[in-house]
Amino acid sequence: MTDPVIDDDEHGHSGKRPVRRRRGADPAEIAMEVARLIRRDALQAGDRLVELRLAQEIGVSRPLVRRALTDLMQDGLVTLEPGRGFTLKAGWQASGIGALVDRPAADETTYLRIAADRLAGRLAEVVTETAIARDYGLGRADAARLLARMAREGWIERRTGYGWQFLPTFPSRQAYLQGYRFRVLVEPAALLEPEFFIDPATLDRLAASQQRMIDTAWSKLSIATVFDNGCYFHEELVKCSGNPFMVDAVQRINRMRRLVEYRALDRAAVIAQSAEHLAMVDLLRRGERAEASELMRRHLSGASVAKLTRLDADPVWAELKPTF
Repeated sequence: MTDPVIDDDEHGHSGKRPVRRRRGADPAEIAMEVARLIRRDALQAGDRLVELRLAQEIGVSRPLVRRALTDLMQDGLVTLEPGRGFTLKAGWQASGIGALVDRPAADETTYLRIAADRLAGRLAEVVTETAIARDYGLGRADAARLLARMAREGWIERRTGYGWQFLPTFPSRQAYLQGYRFRVLVEPAALLEPEFFIDPATLDRLAASQQRMIDTAWSKLSIATVFDNGCYFHEELVKCSGNPFMVDAVQRINRMRRLVEYRALDRAAVIAQSAEHLAMVDLLRRGERAEASELMRRHLSGASVAKLTRLDADPVWAELKPTF
């Protein structure tokens, strides 16, 4: 059985990395996030759901994770076993897991409107739930759910006391390109770090997530799911470097590029990129880190050209306003 969110390995790597804590997280949203991780890692009935690891991955406290797991237990998806803690009662393909993961898709049109308005500078840096509900014709519960989703995906956070604050995104075409150039420097180097170690279970999870991206009908995937799948692959490889500075840098850039890349994704490119991800996994299985590093360099360089070509045909650069 495979545990999700592996933080320690037999070689003593701590896997410690900066954890972004989310204030005001709703247990119902955390339950959705747990379901997303279950699907991402293709967990099966009987696999353990370790509170600490989930809390570190999602960026919330253990009590919140415990409450969310208790809710999932009441829904018949999780069980609590003496001596083992919470375990998965139904595998990742269970309809109950799918219902939780796919729930945000119903909000996709409004979600993308908010993303586009923020990217174009039509939304202030600080907004309120009341204003979002009014401006987008939502009920308060729907507005709260959308804001919680945006917080979960890393482009807004609840302010202490009042309101929600958007996080920075790239302010120009040049900055977006510089972000990719930085990744070309860092991510291939991460695969060559002296402490780099990746275990077979992690390689299996990465391969499964990329194969599902190739096999799944595009219409069933939200744009955020597609983006998150790519970030997951790249961030997991960088985490295996054992270098927390590299991890922090790549995660920061991924948060900043999210809204721009929502405009740059297309099915053909994603399938090709997932195939290259699988090729990297195969190289790492064979211990060919230098070859995997070179493929990563070519992969990122090619992705930046393809996405800039798509974005240059879109009015995004004319609309985009600085959000640093």
